[in-house]
Amino acid sequence: MRRLADTLVALWMAGCSTPGMDERKLDTATADTSTTDDSTTADTAVRSTDPASLSRHPLVATVIVASWTAETAADSAWITWEVDGEPRSTPPRPLAEGPQSEVLLGTPPQTAIAPVLHVVTNSVEQTAPLGQITTGSLPPDLVPPTLLGRDPARQRAEPWLLTTVDAGPVAFFGPFYTVILDPAGRIVWYRLTEDFRMSWQATVRDGRIAVDASTVYRGEQPEIVQVPLDLSEVEHIPLTDFAQAWGVAADGAILYNESADPYAFWLTRRDDDGTTTRLWDCNAWMSAWRDDYWACASNVVRDQPARGTMLYSMFVSNTIVEVDPVAGAPVRVFGEHPDAYQTVPPEAALHHPHGASITAEGTLLLQTDDAYGGQWAREYAIDDTARTLTQILAIPSQHYAAYAGQVRRLPSGNLLWEHGTAGVIEELDRMGEPVWGLDWSGHLLGDVTPIADLYALVPPPP
Repeated sequence: MRRLADTLVALWMAGCSTPGMDERKLDTATADTSTTDDSTTADTAVRSTDPASLSRHPLVATVIVASWTAETAADSAWITWEVDGEPRSTPPRPLAEGPQSEVLLGTPPQTAIAPVLHVVTNSVEQTAPLGQITTGSLPPDLVPPTLLGRDPARQRAEPWLLTTVDAGPVAFFGPFYTVILDPAGRIVWYRLTEDFRMSWQATVRDGRIAVDASTVYRGEQPEIVQVPLDLSEVEHIPLTDFAQAWGVAADGAILYNESADPYAFWLTRRDDDGTTTRLWDCNAWMSAWRDDYWACASNVVRDQPARGTMLYSMFVSNTIVEVDPVAGAPVRVFGEHPDAYQTVPPEAALHHPHGASITAEGTLLLQTDDAYGGQWAREYAIDDTARTLTQILAIPSQHYAAYAGQVRRLPSGNLLWEHGTAGVIEELDRMGEPVWGLDWSGHLLGDVTPIADLYALVPPPP
């Protein structure tokens, strides 16, 4: 069998860019493309003939790119490195003959790493050190958060968190960054939203990061932007009259609150072919009770595929509606609307609801204020026969958010609570005790989504 040096002839990547990469000026952060240290000689079975060449990604300084040419194919290959003693790895994949490239994800800024290439052929593994490189700095306006505390033994299993942060001095007016955080609360990936448009409900769609770019406060045309973590392609999905909230249907369609003016709102579906369908006219339903400014403005649009319904939450009218999209009508109403289920006890009524969801157990979970200036994470049991909403969990907030916020149940049973304009994210156990948290110094934060595997968000090699 040939030595690895014959298989991996020359590592190369000095300052190259990725074809198809979005290079509009607001997305571009200055990247240091300095090469690595001198080459390292491996054992007698493996050696490197040329200096290893690694590069910082030209748009994301925390992402490292390694490229090389393989003279022969191999059964599998992957790259490993460590961050503070914790292992990182690209996924093993078959190695074809010819040019190869891998992005190294999950490393914080200004961190030195020493990647090692692993190649397996005929069940024999060989390794070759690729040298050393240090990740770059964050953009100057992207201030990192401060870790408040961490209990790894009780922390969630999903290591990564996807969220957005308003880096500007005034909430909702940008600039917004979409970021991914590691278990220690450090930023390992970021992307700037153009034109100061609002991004506060980033999620995962079709194996990509999908980010809202709303113009409800300022900016140009509203859209959803989808990108893989290597930024090898950028997809712009226009959403005419997109207001504040959106979600993804079980079949991948985009759901959003459409608003032509502050007194007209619809729950709308956009299919991949660009067809839009208004599923429910909120104002036509709401006007029998109230028709004031933003009465139907929504902060949650969420598919409920197990029930064949969609959740639509309104923060001005303190009402949450579960909509049958086929009939185009509400099937359950919670909150202050006259048709709403009765809240038990009355003091647990919904005020300024945010981040509402129906859990796998069929309960309603959300962030809500009370009548006395307090804020809570509340969970309610829903009784459709008695038409009641009975509180079963109430955790007071230690980080009051005047606007925004989200509470979600993790697979572990813990709660993940994002405190909007308070700039705090915390993970709480079932008793409400913190097991993890970070503070972003009062910067507005968006919804938070746990991610188990970063490489699920990178397209496979051709």
